[in-house]
Amino acid sequence: MNNNKNELVVKSNRLIEASYRLTLAEQRIILLSIIEARRTETGLTSESILEIGAADYAEMFGITVDQAYEQLKEAGQTLFLRYVVLYDKNQKTGREDKTTVRWVSAVKCMDGNATICIQFAQQMVPYISRLEKEFTLYKLDVTA
Repeated sequence: MNNNKNELVVKSNRLIEASYRLTLAEQRIILLSIIEARRTETGLTSESILEIGAADYAEMFGITVDQAYEQLKEAGQTLFLRYVVLYDKNQKTGREDKTTVRWVSAVKCMDGNATICIQFAQQMVPYISRLEKEFTLYKLDVTA
């Protein structure tokens, strides 16, 4: 396995396990994105642009707004650089196909209101939707 810290190797759709290899701040961004999708009732799609405000992040995780925005900006950029390697069995050949996918397709930092916007990569949306079912309030408490 490649030891590149930006690579997550996932077999048989084990994205939940792979998500534990993200930094704490990156996990928090994903969790808050899921919460934002629920709150706004927009759902998780590749077109969804999910806003995460530093004030909400700060309140949720007990830090200052300035600290929160710095963490959001940094983690947003590192999350953009991370990718997952998905292995799926090819029905025609019987061999495993390898697909490399980024977690997010875009990260926007809005300094004026201390907010970042996240857009999940199209091929990640089904996996993020599965994560949504697995991440509970308990998981949110743990990452806090």
